[in-house]
Amino acid sequence: MNVTGCLAQGDSKNEYMIKDDSGKSFGLRADIGVDLKAHVGHKVTITGTPMKTKKVKAGQPEESERLRVSNLSMVSKSCP
Repeated sequence: MNVTGCLAQGDSKNEYMIKDDSGKSFGLRADIGVDLKAHVGHKVTITGTPMKTKKVKAGQPEESERLRVSNLSMVSKSCP
């Protein structure tokens, strides 16, 4: 599946999030060779596969879905 949106840092060092134009948010984990950190704050299109979700800790925002990212393409160096 492909998702286009603004890439943001997640709750921990290796976790990232993206929110699409409809407002749906996705938790992201990258495959080896995909550098999400370098694109935080950029508008990107990611290609990923859904992952099993973990239970959410109380008080933390809930992600709609979690994706394992296999590819990333930059759309813009800034987010609107």
